[in-house]
Amino acid sequence: LSKGMKLTETNIRKFCYKKNHARDFMRTGEHGLTLCVTKEGGCFFRLRYKMHDKKNWYSIGEYPAISLARANSITIDLIQMISNGIDPNNQARIEKDTAKSVNDIVEEFLPLVLAKRKSGNSVRAATYTFNIIKKAIGHIDIKKLTREDIENRLILPNKDKVAQAKNIYSYLKRLLSHAIDQDYV
Repeated sequence: LSKGMKLTETNIRKFCYKKNHARDFMRTGEHGLTLCVTKEGGCFFRLRYKMHDKKNWYSIGEYPAISLARANSITIDLIQMISNGIDPNNQARIEKDTAKSVNDIVEEFLPLVLAKRKSGNSVRAATYTFNIIKKAIGHIDIKKLTREDIENRLILPNKDKVAQAKNIYSYLKRLLSHAIDQDYV
């Protein structure tokens, strides 16, 4: 990305994950959104902001897990937060302390599901399916779980296994209902 080049998906793909750049570099797009590219080709989005006369960085996420459109949307939300006097990094620390990951919710919900089943295949199927969910999206905070996460990490990898995909969908739907009932989201 030359310094005058706009941040677009096409331009970003030209540089991300291509190794042997001469050095790390950054390019800034709209609203202060910055793409950081490492020598090894890793790419991530950050926002540079100023609060209480101090300059700070807020890490938005790694590309392509976070698309440019999603990074722009997050940036706009962060700018709104900053204009309301809320420091995004402090807010992130507070949310992290109270956050529930998908893993946490599965650990809480699985015993409830298993208690309603008799031993045998249905217990193994439920446990197996929840392990797939945990492996794919378990690390994600339930409040930050997106449709893209579910589609790209759960649905698409299992699309050829129709029965398994239906099980995943069914259990995930119940898991999310449980999270809503418990006011986690």
